[in-house]
Amino acid sequence: MRRRRLAVTALLVFLLSAVAAEPAAAHGGLPHLASAITSVGPAVPGVHISVAADGRYLRITNPTSRTVIVLGSYHDQYLRITAHGVSHNVHAPTYYRNEGRATPVDASAEAAPGWEAVSTSNTAQFPDDRIRWTGPGRPAVVDQAPTKLHLIRAWAIELLVDGTLVTISGTLSWHPGSSPASLVAFAVVCAIILAGVVVLLLRDERRTRARRLSGPTR
Repeated sequence: MRRRRLAVTALLVFLLSAVAAEPAAAHGGLPHLASAITSVGPAVPGVHISVAADGRYLRITNPTSRTVIVLGSYHDQYLRITAHGVSHNVHAPTYYRNEGRATPVDASAEAAPGWEAVSTSNTAQFPDDRIRWTGPGRPAVVDQAPTKLHLIRAWAIELLVDGTLVTISGTLSWHPGSSPASLVAFAVVCAIILAGVVVLLLRDERRTRARRLSGPTR
């Protein structure tokens, strides 16, 4: 029992030290790209929009009675999001581009949408080349000064919300040090391990109390 407590305490100290050291280590790590939303206009009450810090995906949640359609890179109707599910347009060139697939000959921005159900969720999480860096290697401006903060480009994604045009504006930037996504992932892992440590300590404490109450066995 005593050895376990010592081991658990040592693990707790190690994790706390790692959490404290991570921000400092980030300054000496490799720079990373980060994507962020700067504005959504006009505002769409009830519709939640977010972007992964590393630009891997955009997430749109629509629990409202309205229909949200994401317009793609070719101004094609790419995704449809309602409170009852998500569908993608099999005729949208953007769908195949974002998925890294060959575009069929019948895919066209001018073609009538061919909606195919993806899920019954009201949330769509999808990759988009407009919010991430897809070029070979690093941007040229980063190669010139990799230790500085750089605005790589501004980006915009348009939605149709019941026919009203809505613009999501954002930026893709170069941030020296650890990427925001890696720091978040590190914090989540530490939180899970710390929760396990607390559970072990509480369980040992309950067992110790139970033995004391039961008294010595004969």
